[in-house]
Amino acid sequence: EETSSPGPWQWTDGDHPVEYRRMCQKGGRWGSWTNGAAIWHREKLHSQVGMLNEQWGDASEQEFAARVGRVFCAAQIRTEEHCDFSDCNAVAVHVGSDRTPGWAPEIEYMGNGQYQCMSYGKPVDKKVCDMWVSNK
Repeated sequence: EETSSPGPWQWTDGDHPVEYRRMCQKGGRWGSWTNGAAIWHREKLHSQVGMLNEQWGDASEQEFAARVGRVFCAAQIRTEEHCDFSDCNAVAVHVGSDRTPGWAPEIEYMGNGQYQCMSYGKPVDKKVCDMWVSNK
């Protein structure tokens, strides 16, 4: 069932049951469960959704999440007893606005001591660009 709200908590079967709840995309609205520390079956994603298209630049994760949500539902694992929120059930910490380790902009010298930095075809913030240029 499509919903913009998480479903009820459920238990998996087996010797080591895990408590979880599902959420399915509705009307294009989707949450953070589609990225980051989400656990996916890679072959199903590749064959039914396609690859992450990094040419979207900073919007690539959002575009990929929307495509995933049109095909699959997501599940959140309960990691803390009686907790109903993502903050206390998170299995990883978001690193904020930091870029992926190993990321670097493409730096182009424009002449006259001026540089331009690009990332996937889009301009990078001037302060970030200046930092990269000064570290070269």
